Amino acid sequence: GANLLQGVKAEGINEALYAYGDAYDFPEGVSYSEGWEQVENADLIASLLASVVFAFIMIFGILVLQFNSYTQPLIISYSLLMGFIWATYGMLFTGNPYSMMFLIWFVALMGIIVNNAIILIDTANENMAHWYNRDDAIRESVKSRLKPILSTTLTTVIGMATLLSNGMFATLGYTIMFWLSFGTIVTLYVVPVLYQWEQKIRIIIRRVILKPLLIFVAPLDRKSTRLNS
Repeated sequence: GANLLQGVKAEGINEALYAYGDAYDFPEGVSYSEGWEQVENADLIASLLASVVFAFIMIFGILVLQFNSYTQPLIISYSLLMGFIWATYGMLFTGNPYSMMFLIWFVALMGIIVNNAIILIDTANENMAHWYNRDDAIRESVKSRLKPILSTTLTTVIGMATLLSNGMFATLGYTIMFWLSFGTIVTLYVVPVLYQWEQKIRIIIRRVILKPLLIFVAPLDRKSTRLNS
C-alpha cells in the first residue's frame, strides 16, 4: 500500500516495481510475487469483461425482439462501437489509462448510449408507418429528436466535468464525457445514414455471412442424412 503523489498513476509505479524485481539478484530461497489488490483487480477485470459480453448479448437480443429485425439492432450497436473507440482516444489524450472505473462505467453506459439511437430509429419506423419514404422518415426523426438528445447529452457532460478535478473520479468523468459526446455525434450523423442503407446492409450480411455459412453447413447436412439412412 502507498499514498501516491497527486497526478502519479499506480500503473507506472507497478511497472517500475516489476522491472526492479525482475532485475534484482535475490538470495537463494527468496522471491517475490503479486498479491493483495493487484491480484484481486485482475480477477475483477476478468469478471467485468465477461459482464460486457453478457450485457451486449442481452441488449442485442432485446433490440431484436423490439424491432423484429437483426439489421436495426446492428445499426444501433454501431454507436456503442464508435463511442467506445472515441472514449479510448479520449483516455489516451488525457493521459488516463484503463482502470476499474473505466470498465465499470463501460458496462453501465452500454445501456445508456443506445437510447438515442433507439429513439431515432423507432420514430423513423413510426414515420414510415404513416406513409413517409425512408429518407424523409429518418430526416423528420432527427429533426424532432435533435433538441432532446442534445440537451440531455450536454447536461450530463457538463455535470461530469465537475469530477475532473478529483483524481479518483477523473477517469469516470472522462469516460462518460467522451463516450456520450462522440456516441451522440455518431447517433445523429452516422445512424441515419446506416438506416437509409438498411437494405444494402441486409444484402451484405446475406452474401458475406449467411451464404458462406449455408455452403459450409449443406455438406454436413447431406452427410448426416446419409449416416442416418
